[in-house]
Amino acid sequence: MSQGMFLLRGSNLTFVDTVKFKDGLDHLRLSSDKVKELLKEKNGDTVFAFQLRNPLLYGDCMLLNDTRTKLINDGYKNPALLLHPCRGWTKDDDAERC
Repeated sequence: MSQGMFLLRGSNLTFVDTVKFKDGLDHLRLSSDKVKELLKEKNGDTVFAFQLRNPLLYGDCMLLNDTRTKLINDGYKNPALLLHPCRGWTKDDDAERC
């Protein structure tokens, strides 16, 4: 119960509505169907994903750029980055943005 209202487990879960956090960021939380739709609209031919809690740092940007370059070298024309923040707001003691 200490995890909050939305801790779920099971193999046969059906969601009838989107969970709303009402924190001003709900419009940024996309369903997998919406991500697929955006990928198609942008002519993306593959997706590479990065999950983080802190703001992007220079090293993260280098990693993402290198990954995109390698995907293009492997024959993909338009790799799309799915940047997935974990959860929660950046805290005062988190790394600063570059």
